[in-house]
Amino acid sequence: MDKWITIARLIEVYEVEPAFIEELIECNLLTVEKNEDQVYLLTEQLATFERFVHLRYDLDINVPGLEVIDRLLSKIHDLRSEINYLKQFEQKL
Repeated sequence: MDKWITIARLIEVYEVEPAFIEELIECNLLTVEKNEDQVYLLTEQLATFERFVHLRYDLDINVPGLEVIDRLLSKIHDLRSEINYLKQFEQKL
């Protein structure tokens, strides 16, 4: 079962500006669900959100920079998966 956390709660707990979360949503870095007057984030995206918070507030990286970092990390993940697949394929030969 999916678990959700409200954006209002994220702002309260992580002490971030609402505009920061709005930018992440606008840039499709976070996926949210809207229900009546609340906006929710899937809890399995919390680790991603926390990474963005640390990069933004600890390293002062702007949202376009976060987009680049996210894209590069995704590419690294894809390449690692491909390498693992090729290693398994090679072992079968």
